[in-house]
Amino acid sequence: MQSLVCAVPTERSWSRWKLDSNFRLFSAIFQGICSLLAFFLIMAAVHLQGPLFVSVFNPLVLVFVAIAGFLVLDEKLYMGSLLGSIIIIAGLYLVLWGKGKETKRLSKQTHSVTVEEGDKLPVKSPKEEHKEKEII
Repeated sequence: MQSLVCAVPTERSWSRWKLDSNFRLFSAIFQGICSLLAFFLIMAAVHLQGPLFVSVFNPLVLVFVAIAGFLVLDEKLYMGSLLGSIIIIAGLYLVLWGKGKETKRLSKQTHSVTVEEGDKLPVKSPKEEHKEKEII
């Protein structure tokens, strides 16, 4: 819808809107299918892992575009593109590493929190209670 709103005022000739060649028709259908597939993959990722992973993996599109442009379109690959790709991948790795450490820490804290009759509850020292109050 956004593309339609932007494209209609800029291209007023109806002959340009016709999909006369097979390649133009194929590319329009292919783009629609890829967009739909990307939408469902993003929704599945949000459902399975949460919104963090979608926002973290989103900059990888720039890396894939740079690689595809180099391999398919014979574009030049500049040092800035390479350094940017390395920084993006390193940032992705760091976020995933931190998320893994956080998940392990939380799973250790909440590992058997079920309290049944006869179980002893952990008693916190005054220092631990004070630290929790400072955090809040």
